[in-house]
Amino acid sequence: VGLPDAGFFLDRPDKDGVNCWPAQMKSLFDVSGGYQHLHSGCLARFPGEPWKCLYPENYADLLKSRVLALNSFYDSSEMSYTLRLSCCPGGCGGRAQACAGRDLKLFQGMKEDHRKAWAPLARKNGSGVWSPSCIAHTMTCESWTDPAWEVPAGSGNTMAAVVARWLAGDDADSRHFVYEDPEPWPDNRPCAR
Repeated sequence: VGLPDAGFFLDRPDKDGVNCWPAQMKSLFDVSGGYQHLHSGCLARFPGEPWKCLYPENYADLLKSRVLALNSFYDSSEMSYTLRLSCCPGGCGGRAQACAGRDLKLFQGMKEDHRKAWAPLARKNGSGVWSPSCIAHTMTCESWTDPAWEVPAGSGNTMAAVVARWLAGDDADSRHFVYEDPEPWPDNRPCAR
């Protein structure tokens, strides 16, 4: 089984149209020769473009192991390093400039981009996703049992509860282990506080 906490990074250009993060990752793997350790089915799918296998959106459908991805729709690392947004989409108490225009659209688009990217994984029998509409990265260390981090809000579906049911194969709520917050940021009030 696989239980990644964040890391379902998307292959997207930044706010200026530059493939900054993808280029850095590609460069790192070019220098280290790390491509050979990536998913072999993905490497066969993209001959001559092994860097595409750094992004799960390009091979999630090929995974044979059961996987439950724990990933925010609005990953703070992707905001900073992929999209290179330095603005605040709301709720920052004036600590940063508010996102507006194209920057706000890029931020808001993260939700649908993630949903589309992991859809092949979410459709696989025994696999799924737990994704709140919160700004976060690596959530398990601080929000594992926190009732403010439930999907959907107020449901009791904390990370800990969903992972326990997933490991036991208990799909009693018939959600097929797909817990995607229906609300956009910042409408999931408990975690957007």
